Amino acid sequence: MIRKMELESDYENVREMVYKMPAQNYFICMAFEMSISPFREIMLCEDNHHTLTMVLFYRKSGNLQIAIHPDYNFDHECGQAVLKELKAHLNHFTYQKLIISKSIFKKIEAGVPHEQIEKQAEIHHLIMSHPYEMNLAFESTYRFRKLQCEDLDEVESLYRMVFNGFASKDYMKQKIKSGRGMGYGVWKDQKLVSAAQTDFENRILVGVATHPAYQHLGLSRKCVQILLNAIYTNQKEIYLQVENPIAIRFYKTLGFNVVDLTLYVTNF
Repeated sequence: MIRKMELESDYENVREMVYKMPAQNYFICMAFEMSISPFREIMLCEDNHHTLTMVLFYRKSGNLQIAIHPDYNFDHECGQAVLKELKAHLNHFTYQKLIISKSIFKKIEAGVPHEQIEKQAEIHHLIMSHPYEMNLAFESTYRFRKLQCEDLDEVESLYRMVFNGFASKDYMKQKIKSGRGMGYGVWKDQKLVSAAQTDFENRILVGVATHPAYQHLGLSRKCVQILLNAIYTNQKEIYLQVENPIAIRFYKTLGFNVVDLTLYVTNF
């Protein structure tokens, strides 16, 4: 059964489900933390036992995102019935792009019309077996410390030079204040030149950036290593989304491995 999300209990169940896989659902999770929702409509997919299996997020932009319950078995009879109903629903719905992870799309690809599939961000995973060994060679030239709310103007300025889009300063402030995530920065002569952050209970690595004039000096590597060492005691498993081929190679040298892929699917 596919129905609209209407009840407060629906909201809590959906939130709990998408937060189980914050890497695949990163931008959905972000939306749950923002004051203004980017969604026009949220639809719940349930099996005949009223168990939540997946959620359809219709964004105001016209795009459609699908999040799947990571613990649900779609191979049994009830799960197959859910997939059949989802395919029928998508065949009668118009959307600009279907934003979906490759692992989910493989379950429905045969029954969903599509003309173009664009590969977007890779989803990488790291299990830390031990903290990184720290090379102190940078310490005499650069200053490394944990990011505070008062640093966010500098962080925003740095991100503006490096990224086309990034989380707002208010979003980052709320994350730091709530303890949902944290960050480290690198300063040279009182200027922030590199930063890295985590989000969603330190399960996602985000916002890794270095000032263009200070790139290729190993600052991002050192900043990420310090940040991951800081969360190592409580969080040895971490994910990230990455598109840039150079960044992909960089994260692989840190021990990250690709586990999934985000697809943009069009049906026109």
